[in-house]
Amino acid sequence: MKAVILCGGLATRMLPISKCVPKEMMPILNKPLLEYLIDDLVLNGIKDVLIVTTRGKESIENYFDCNVEIEQRLSQTGKTEMLETLKRISEKCNIMFLRQIHPLGTGHALMRAKSFVGNDNFIFLFGDELLYNPQKGLTTQLLEKFNETHNSVISVKKCNIADCEKYGMIKLKNNTFEQIIEKPKPENAPSDVCYLGNSIFTPQIFDYIKIKEKGETHIVDAINAFAKHNKVEIKHIEGERFDAGNKLGFVKANVFYGLQDESIRGELITFLKEMVEKC
Repeated sequence: MKAVILCGGLATRMLPISKCVPKEMMPILNKPLLEYLIDDLVLNGIKDVLIVTTRGKESIENYFDCNVEIEQRLSQTGKTEMLETLKRISEKCNIMFLRQIHPLGTGHALMRAKSFVGNDNFIFLFGDELLYNPQKGLTTQLLEKFNETHNSVISVKKCNIADCEKYGMIKLKNNTFEQIIEKPKPENAPSDVCYLGNSIFTPQIFDYIKIKEKGETHIVDAINAFAKHNKVEIKHIEGERFDAGNKLGFVKANVFYGLQDESIRGELITFLKEMVEKC
């Protein structure tokens, strides 16, 4: 199985820093968000990954490339542990890059990956979504459902109805997927289950991506069209989920991951208690 990660968004929610630093490269502790996603793929045996980018995101390619100057410096100074860490970054898997020339929506971006996917099933991820579950990561959970049913699988999670205008909400019929309703008002929400974006698709999904002559083409439209003729499974994702593509989600992710790091956990807890008391 292959993987496609979309990293082509303009990240307006993270301006001004996202003007020069891709949101997918923003650090969660000392690793970029994107590396957590790739590590999870590699852990599940995924060897071929396509990252769809856009202009101004060259730092993503640079990060997963080797840096001869830094590696030579680390070797000369005897910092072998860090040297090995850097070497592993560029050797994780086969990472390829393709640009979405124009920002014409998620469906348009995915269509750029059609030749890479070929006739394979593939994992589809958004580069700013992060899930923490050390026992069973996002990729593992999606693969379990796919291997059980051999149908396309979309990740979902229950959310507060008051927040449904931020998400695509899932319409269910007899507890099975029927449709995604994009950002409905709370009174029109078909359920309290939202679409998280990350999925496993069979290659037939490309038959349902209809590129618009004007405006953006979205993956949700393709999923809804696909579901009229094919079974789409839902997988309720377990774990701590972070939308790190906005300020609050980014801060929450860093605090949460900091609390999992034993080397800084104690001092971080002390700091947080002090800050809360001052508030």
